[in-house]
Amino acid sequence: MIIPRTRALAALALVTLAAALTACASTASDTSGAADGVLPDGATLYEDLPGITGLDPDLLAALRQAADDAAADGIEFVVNSGWRSEALQQQLMDDAIAEHGSWEAASRWVATAHGSAHTTGDAVDIGGWDAAEWLQHHGARYDLCQIFDNEAWHFELRPGAATNGCPRMYVLRPGRQRTRWQRGQKWLERFVKATRTIARPQRGHGWPARP
Repeated sequence: MIIPRTRALAALALVTLAAALTACASTASDTSGAADGVLPDGATLYEDLPGITGLDPDLLAALRQAADDAAADGIEFVVNSGWRSEALQQQLMDDAIAEHGSWEAASRWVATAHGSAHTTGDAVDIGGWDAAEWLQHHGARYDLCQIFDNEAWHFELRPGAATNGCPRMYVLRPGRQRTRWQRGQKWLERFVKATRTIARPQRGHGWPARP
């Protein structure tokens, strides 16, 4: 259980980090638009916009089911980002490099155009601390998992999580680990989806080793 002081500090950290990423997204939106996946403030999972409709159908269905159930608890899901074009993702990376001073530092927060799960429609960034916290506690029921320890808002579909639980979150370090890890994740997801008979195991029981 999160004690009030810890929760407050976690919320403050989340707001600070989200503000930094939102600043990058705002800069990128100056030259990118809805066709590249930019979403308006307050976008929901039912918007008829590429950033929403470009999401993997299974991921979108799970998110909508979770959002409908969360609404019964008074929680509203807002989508800060869903599918992104590679051009938008590259622009976000360029903005992050300008902000953090190097590619290595920026890579802790933003993936490359070819390494981001957003460009394949396999990831979503949920807005609002209450919604993100709700998914952290209940997301596994819908096979929805937080993937990175430093991104409380970033969720991806992990088939089998409803039965086996979500995998351990990946602890990001500056450098190439993020891109390499996501490539491994995407390969395994494609394999699971293709066979539809293999449930994702827990790490330590058939899970690929971390890079």
